Amino acid sequence: MKRSLLLMVQLTRIEATHLRARCALALARARPARQKALCREVEADAHRILGERMPWSSPLALLLRAGIAATLGRPESAMSLLAEANGGLLAADMALYAAAAEWQRGRILGGDEGRRLVEGAEAWMGEQGIVSCARMAAMLAPGFEG
Repeated sequence: MKRSLLLMVQLTRIEATHLRARCALALARARPARQKALCREVEADAHRILGERMPWSSPLALLLRAGIAATLGRPESAMSLLAEANGGLLAADMALYAAAAEWQRGRILGGDEGRRLVEGAEAWMGEQGIVSCARMAAMLAPGFEG
């Protein structure tokens, strides 16, 4: 990527960084021995994404930070970050990411309110033709228990 100079394009740079961070976050769940180190890498990527200062990049960074919080056993922080990310994602017209954030937040919250959030996210995703909402949420917002 570096040699191709594609990372000089802001959109590509943000997307590539976000993809790398999502993969590291998913791996952190699967590799408990490397969890803290991987979460540090994800935090560094989230910081880089925030530094891009785009209306749509900031909520992506918040989504990563929510995954870090969930992975490290801080569900209250994760829920707060998910709610903040959701607002930014909706404002940036990133409805699929917003639905994934709400789905994950509903799973953490539980109870009637959590079920309502999950069902709302699943209804929207279903309207888009998404068959596995759980897998979509795990791909776009990793770091949460399945």
